[in-house]
Amino acid sequence: HKFIAPGPDDVKSPCPGLNTLANHGHLPRDGKKITIPIMMKAGNDGFNVQAGVILLAARVSLMTS
Repeated sequence: HKFIAPGPDDVKSPCPGLNTLANHGHLPRDGKKITIPIMMKAGNDGFNVQAGVILLAARVSLMTS
């Protein structure tokens, strides 16, 4: 997945890992309408991380956004 820098209207996370996934198109590049299933697929595709770890991170990140 090609890197595309965030645009001026994109929402970014304080988490560099989530930003990396978005910048490379594994998550929506605008940072909006991200669901737990979308995040789980992105984490698996982009980082090859187990579903349980992604689910925990997804819940925490969605609660703080």
